[in-house]
Amino acid sequence: QAGEEGENILLSPLSAAYALGMTANGAQGRTLEQMEQVLGLPADRLGQGLGGYLAQTQGEEQLRLANSLWLNEKEAFQPRQTFLEKAVGQYQAQVYQGPFDDETRKQINRWVSKKTEGMIPVILRELKSTDVMILLNALCFDAKWEEPYQKAQIRQEEFATEAGEKRQAQMMYSSEEIYWELEGGQGFLKPYAGGQYAFAALLPPEGTSMADFLPLITGEGLAQALEAARMEEIRAAI
Repeated sequence: QAGEEGENILLSPLSAAYALGMTANGAQGRTLEQMEQVLGLPADRLGQGLGGYLAQTQGEEQLRLANSLWLNEKEAFQPRQTFLEKAVGQYQAQVYQGPFDDETRKQINRWVSKKTEGMIPVILRELKSTDVMILLNALCFDAKWEEPYQKAQIRQEEFATEAGEKRQAQMMYSSEEIYWELEGGQGFLKPYAGGQYAFAALLPPEGTSMADFLPLITGEGLAQALEAARMEEIRAAI
C-alpha cells in the first residue's frame, strides 16, 4: 500500500504478479507480448506456477492468499469463457457479479477485510457504475518470530530520519546470524517460526536516500543477494 511522500510504503510484488497474471489471460497480440515481457514468463506458464504455489499454501496458517473477479452486470461487456475458466482453474478465483453500486463496493471491501483478517478494512472508496471489472488479490501474512523479542531488548533511543530529524523511538535490539548485502546496503534475515519464511532487513549505504537506493534494486539482483546470504553474527537495531 503506497502512501504520500514521506509516509511508509508497503508493497506486495506477489499480489501484483497474481493480479497481472489474471489480467494477462485476457490479453492478446501486442498487449499480451508486452505483459509477458514484464512478467518474465508466458501467461500460461505464469498461471501454472502461481496456481501451484497457491495450492501449496492452502490451509497454511502463516500465509493466506485469495483471488477474486467482480463483474459489472449492467455492462454489455462480458469476458470470454476461457478467461473465466483460467481465472478459476489456475488462480482459484472466486467470481462475483453485481450492479457496481455502493452495495457492491461494500461487498468488495467486506471480502478483502475477511481475507486479510481485518488488516485491510477498505480497499475501494469509490466504485463507478461504468467500471467493467475488478480483479483482486488478497494476501495475509501473520507469523511469530522464531526467536521473539523480549522486553529487555526494547529501548527508547534517538532515531535519525532520512531528512536528518532526531526523534525518540522504541528500538528493538538483537543478535542475528544471517547476513546479506545488496548494492552497498547491509542487512540481516530474521526467520519466522518454522523457518519457512524470514524477514529481510536492508539498510541503504550511509548518506544514500531511499529515492536514490531503490532504483538500483532489481528482481534478479535481489534474488541473487538473498541466495548469497551467509552465516555471520550481526548486532541489529530496528
